[in-house]
Amino acid sequence: MTTRKHKNTVAHVQAILAPKDFLDRLEELYGITKPFPWQVVSRLQLSRAIGVHLQTLANWDIRDKGPKPTPRGTWRQNKVYYPIANVMAWLDQKPGWEVYQEWLKIECPTQDVGSQSQCQSLIEQLIETRTYKQPQWKQKLRFKIPNFSFEKGVYL
Repeated sequence: MTTRKHKNTVAHVQAILAPKDFLDRLEELYGITKPFPWQVVSRLQLSRAIGVHLQTLANWDIRDKGPKPTPRGTWRQNKVYYPIANVMAWLDQKPGWEVYQEWLKIECPTQDVGSQSQCQSLIEQLIETRTYKQPQWKQKLRFKIPNFSFEKGVYL
């Protein structure tokens, strides 16, 4: 009896898809150019961008294997969204805060973001000033300033 190897395993996706390729696919499929790390994509958008079935992502969430989604109840209609930084960190197999750090070094070159705490405080400032914000249709409570963590992204 032959065993069938699935091409949409976590290791396979991580091996064939680089974070740069993921960003290129987001731009090609959805027109998302120069995304900021806490910007989110829906489960459907992510499944198309990384080339796996929608149910595969749901299974990965249950098994805690894939990229980390934002907490449920954060977005309208309790849909599942994934911060872009979490997907990129998962693809690169590195801590999520390093993705934020790399982005901040490009976007805010005058700021010191050498440590995780410096990185977090700068991101919190950017969120409070609403410099970078989610599209209005995704936000549940538009006037409340959301919380931020490297694991969960931006959440209420």
